[in-house]
Amino acid sequence: MDAVKGTRIYHIDNALKAGQRAYTLMLNLKSALVGAKRWGYLDIVKGKKIVTFLKRRRIRKAEYIANNASRALVEFNRVLTNLNQNPNFSYSLGRHGVFFDYFFDNAFYDLIVQSRINGNIRKADNTIKQIERILQNLEKEKVELLKG
Repeated sequence: MDAVKGTRIYHIDNALKAGQRAYTLMLNLKSALVGAKRWGYLDIVKGKKIVTFLKRRRIRKAEYIANNASRALVEFNRVLTNLNQNPNFSYSLGRHGVFFDYFFDNAFYDLIVQSRINGNIRKADNTIKQIERILQNLEKEKVELLKG
């Protein structure tokens, strides 16, 4: 194996590690958002403060994971530039209006929050699919380099 191939494989391995970390965090984020979505449906129907609290707790967990996922995506972008790829991943979780969720604890505002949660789930799904495609392509390239 020549030095160019060896360097390329090294960069692919780094990208695979960074991509897998970002992928795992995005899956965790989606799971937290789906949990918030479930509590959100209950909040719409029941509308009790305790249900709102439990939904908000899930949203806070999702925000924490989203911050970590965002950093992992920045790192994934960075290592992909070494491979002359620039997908420019980013993810930010929109604000879900904590004050208004408690203060205007009604079905109308709960529907607004629910819509935002659903939008964030779709964004997470799209990002997960993009990461999967890139990881598959990197794996294929690595196998080809190791063969030849």
